[in-house]
Amino acid sequence: MGNLIGNVFTVLLKPGAALKNLSDEGEGAGIISSLIFIAVLSVVSGLIASLIGMFIPPLPVTQGVFGKGGMWLLYMVVGPLLILAGSFASAFFLWGITDGFFKGTLPQYKLTYRLLALTAAFYPLSALISPIPKIGVYLGYALQAWVLIFVLWGLISVKNAKPLQTILILVISGVLLALAAIFGPRIGQNLGIGSTLPSLGGAVSPEVLPGETQGMDQIDKMMQEEAGKGQAQPPSQGTQK
Repeated sequence: MGNLIGNVFTVLLKPGAALKNLSDEGEGAGIISSLIFIAVLSVVSGLIASLIGMFIPPLPVTQGVFGKGGMWLLYMVVGPLLILAGSFASAFFLWGITDGFFKGTLPQYKLTYRLLALTAAFYPLSALISPIPKIGVYLGYALQAWVLIFVLWGLISVKNAKPLQTILILVISGVLLALAAIFGPRIGQNLGIGSTLPSLGGAVSPEVLPGETQGMDQIDKMMQEEAGKGQAQPPSQGTQK
């Protein structure tokens, strides 16, 4: 456990050293320790989100979709399992781009997986900042941007990725982050899991998001104007004899 905590602080405070350690290990190391790293930090993140949810309940709890027991189940069991499954898919995607879907080897995939596993160090931090009113969502996006930079840094320094490959990953990831910035707050509000994808997010305030009230008011105003026009038109009269 001490080594796990040390790895977390190394990634957060000395990311260059964490990547150098990964590079020194090479492709020969296994992924069991990385699996444990992801699993433990996913559960820790879920625990933080659940504890915060006891005081700031997520939207499904306040609306009665499920109780606080269901919230604990979501954050502590379902979320970590989804994160573990997603870690394999994400590593496969990066491995395919950097090493080739048909040319890459299993050791190269393991190295890619261990690189992505280091980003689990940001899970608890993400769970802490996501519930912050007003700015939590935006802090989450800033953290996601830094995680992306960290991964690209690792691809270049550890896996010697080519510039074109790195740019491709950057563009695709940037598009995904942009989509998350557009649709994430609304989805997070409905699901109650926040906006920072890897961390289970935490609770989201059930208040209306910025811009929604103004948009709704504009729609209501347009409907009232249309209704007023309909009432203002006199009924058609037949031909007078």
